[in-house]
Amino acid sequence: MLDSIEWDVALLQEVPPGWVASLGRATSSNAWFVPTSRNWMRPLTGPVWLRRPHLAGSWEGGGNMVLVRSGRNLTVSGTATWTMTFRPERRVVQRVRLAGGPDLYNLHASTGPERAGRDVLAAAGFAVAHSGKRPFLFGGDLNCRPAGGGPYPALERRFGIASPPSGMAGSIDQILARGAEVLEPVRPLAPNLREVPDRRSGLLVRLSDHAPVVGRFGC
Repeated sequence: MLDSIEWDVALLQEVPPGWVASLGRATSSNAWFVPTSRNWMRPLTGPVWLRRPHLAGSWEGGGNMVLVRSGRNLTVSGTATWTMTFRPERRVVQRVRLAGGPDLYNLHASTGPERAGRDVLAAAGFAVAHSGKRPFLFGGDLNCRPAGGGPYPALERRFGIASPPSGMAGSIDQILARGAEVLEPVRPLAPNLREVPDRRSGLLVRLSDHAPVVGRFGC
């Protein structure tokens, strides 16, 4: 599904560690992965997940991953991570620096509006401190909606990170920018684009309970 969509970089969250290499190969991409939460039980849940994935669910473990497509004249010149919190679950902001392009910040914020807001603002501070005057994209599962206010006004006021477009007011998944020209506003993909037929039954399988979001930026 990812390989069928046109993109240069992808920010993913809740990626099972066992998928990292295969996702990179399937999309002809270089992958940078950092583990986040629910990984400590993998020796027990891994065998269960292989046979009955619905039973293990997210307890297979997960992490943040940035994919950079090969052959797009994009060179990664550095990476960094910062663990913001270990409780109630480990949350990490991940940075991938593109030579001659924007920095990429990938975040899966904590659940609950207050904790999520704190994570988002902390991650934005990390981004500004590490990028200086460089343009950057800041995205992921932020676990708070612009329609509820939350940290979004402060992101623009304190850090110069542009607010989401009006069509994204109800989404917790965002791609925000500072210093990058918006060529196409961020929008969710249609639900049918995240459904694939099961080879055995022919039934459609929905790959995620989140609608992927896409946008085009120039730096």
